[in-house]
Amino acid sequence: MIRVRGPFDVDLTPLPPTSAEGPWEPGRMALAKRYHGALEGTAEGQMLAARTDQPGSAGYVAIERVRGTLDGREGTFLLQH
Repeated sequence: MIRVRGPFDVDLTPLPPTSAEGPWEPGRMALAKRYHGALEGTAEGQMLAARTDQPGSAGYVAIERVRGTLDGREGTFLLQH
């Protein structure tokens, strides 16, 4: 398996909620990233996150579309995390 490591900058912008059901409401954020190093490029995406009153109890999912250059190849791909 090939691994690529490198720094990135990220800007998170809160998005309006889609609903207000139940005692909790997931937060939504727009992602804007810039990758540096072996992967040079930019990304746009969204994150959905939620937490409870219990410290350390939280989770998130995100999808981002990355456009850039990696190992001399230029293109676009999706990341899920």
